[in-house]
Amino acid sequence: MEWFVVLTAVFFVGVYTAGELERTWGKDPRRVVIDEGMGFLVTVAFLPHGFWTAVVGFLLFRLFDIPKPLPIRRLERLPGGWGIVADDVMAGLYGNAIIRTWLQLEGGI
Repeated sequence: MEWFVVLTAVFFVGVYTAGELERTWGKDPRRVVIDEGMGFLVTVAFLPHGFWTAVVGFLLFRLFDIPKPLPIRRLERLPGGWGIVADDVMAGLYGNAIIRTWLQLEGGI
């Protein structure tokens, strides 16, 4: 339940603040990093806590966030803060799915 509350709060704060800052700093400003934090949180959400979960989660998140394979890149087209945050959420979902699948295969969850 705590993860759901944190993810929901960070998502909506991120969408709002990224959208407001985009008006001042231009399209998807690099100075806005709440979207990166949101993506990482999604990557490790609902998984066992630990050092390796964090390290692998970070690496997988960046693996999907940097090249932005489909449909991640399409999400950037959403207006305002929605597009800034949504692509990172999708990259996080990809990373989470890979870790979750690996843990299932290893019998970890």
